Amino acid sequence: MRQEQPENGEAASPPSGYLANSRNLVSSIILVTPLFVLYQIGILVTDGWRNGVDFLTPQLSRLTGGNTLIYLGVNLAIVAVMLAATRLVADRERPQQSTWLFVLLESTLYATFLGQLIARLLVKVGLRPPGFSMSPLDNLVLSLGAGAYEELVFRLLLFSGLLWLGKKLALSRALTLVLAFGLSSLLFSIFHYRPIGTESWELWSFSFRFLAGLLFATLYLLRGFAVAAYTHAIYDIHILVL
Repeated sequence: MRQEQPENGEAASPPSGYLANSRNLVSSIILVTPLFVLYQIGILVTDGWRNGVDFLTPQLSRLTGGNTLIYLGVNLAIVAVMLAATRLVADRERPQQSTWLFVLLESTLYATFLGQLIARLLVKVGLRPPGFSMSPLDNLVLSLGAGAYEELVFRLLLFSGLLWLGKKLALSRALTLVLAFGLSSLLFSIFHYRPIGTESWELWSFSFRFLAGLLFATLYLLRGFAVAAYTHAIYDIHILVL
């Protein structure tokens, strides 16, 4: 008698399974949770720097009354909740054991090559990179925060919101994409500079960030939130720390 296909037969095509699983929004949020938590804990050992669009950490500090142990406990509880969520969500939304590792590998590949590509392009047109004055540890923590919070705000919320708005206004797909890519990348770059951010205007860094924003938006559209977030974090580590 012919035997039935085993339950795990759906893993017979790992490439398509990984691509769909890593791109799923619920799966992506679970996968990015460690990035958020590592950044929030990392802030405790830096010189007080935090990401400009980090709206969660100040609220956590306020709710915990500045108590470090309670603050750590809350962040560990967030990890525990996300681990529990992996047992409760539907199979198609649950990150597989290998998904996180492959997201890291894929994101590292993008960050390494795309970051160098942008830097060389700008140097070719006569723009030179500035120096960085913060400590490696501060830059490492801020890189994690950039991947987590900036992708949350500028890609998951703003870019997706602009796509939704374009659809509601019955704009053409092409015009909607141009507006979503352009506005989200422009605002992503602008927010780093005074009076919104803390940096002084520099053409090199503004151009660098705008082009990076276009690439992150492309990754978000094609590969989802998790890959965009980890690519951004690893990309910043490559530029600011290594």
